[in-house]
Amino acid sequence: MEEEEIEIPYKQLSKFDKFSEFKEVNFCRDERRHAAIYLKALWLNDVDTLNEFERFGDRIYEFMLNKRAYDNNLSFGYTEIAFDENGWLIEPKFEPIETILIEIKKSNCRNKIEISKTVNGKWIIGISCNANSSGFGSGLNLWGETYETQKEAQIDGLNRMIEWHKTTNEAISKTVIKLATDKLNELSDIGQLQLTI
Repeated sequence: MEEEEIEIPYKQLSKFDKFSEFKEVNFCRDERRHAAIYLKALWLNDVDTLNEFERFGDRIYEFMLNKRAYDNNLSFGYTEIAFDENGWLIEPKFEPIETILIEIKKSNCRNKIEISKTVNGKWIIGISCNANSSGFGSGLNLWGETYETQKEAQIDGLNRMIEWHKTTNEAISKTVIKLATDKLNELSDIGQLQLTI
């Protein structure tokens, strides 16, 4: 009868076992900065930095992603640390302060931009575009563009909506582009914007 191998918790592994575990993880480009900080701390036995990372989870990938998310949240003034039932950091929830809705009569297509303000005064957007058979969207979150003013957020959201609709072959996109351009003209300090379809 084979003996069952007992898995040692990551935090209790030796330095070299942690290096071995670390080599098994393939980080994407955006995650590598945090990975490099952790590896340097591991090499130098920087206990404070190691503890700072490892308090965010029990597995390498989990605590790396949670630490990265926390650092991102912190840059916007969000300091809460809470985890869901699967061990992932719970990110802040946002309520839109403003919603720009581009609706077309007798159509199921809803195109909208949600705008919210973060704790540190920056503005963020969520965008939802669709044109019958295709769509694009991202909710309000701290990972996209940030804006200094609400007006900057409005203008960029409308420009992104227009750019996306320019990539579709749907007839309804021309109407959305026109309505979004009209809304841009209302917001613009420089006069009428030219519509190019």
